[in-house]
Amino acid sequence: MDIKEIISLDEVMEERKLGPNGALIYCMEHLKESLDDRLKEELDNFTDDDYIVFDCPGQIELFTYVPVFKNFVEQLKRKNINVYVVCLLDSQMLLSS
Repeated sequence: MDIKEIISLDEVMEERKLGPNGALIYCMEHLKESLDDRLKEELDNFTDDDYIVFDCPGQIELFTYVPVFKNFVEQLKRKNINVYVVCLLDSQMLLSS
């Protein structure tokens, strides 16, 4: 499942006159509203032994200040899906700071 099938960041930025972060928040809010039906369709294709990876945008604001991702994780947990979060950082950036 690719969020780009549901909504386009570039189109949101152009139509709503938003910058990248504002448009990402708008896209996440839109995804939240259409998530139940889409997620159910997608999850029906997996078995209990499968791993599902959600590759999310790198803007930390989406996960710290906006409740969309928290709500998304809660929806997955209600469906008895164990959720683990991995945050990857650029090690070169850490060394050069």
